Amino acid sequence: MKKRNEKLLVLGTKVVSLAIVLATLLAPTCRNAWYQPEEPENLAKLLERKH
Repeated sequence: MKKRNEKLLVLGTKVVSLAIVLATLLAPTCRNAWYQPEEPENLAKLLERKH
């Protein structure tokens, strides 16, 4: 029973560390592909005033 718990703890630690590494590597890629900021309502008027 003790060996099984130790193996489960080691396996769980490896899975969590893999998830952390993948999240760190893939988060910027997902943000670049899917993030679309909302355009402010008065943006066109503001840009017209600048020119």
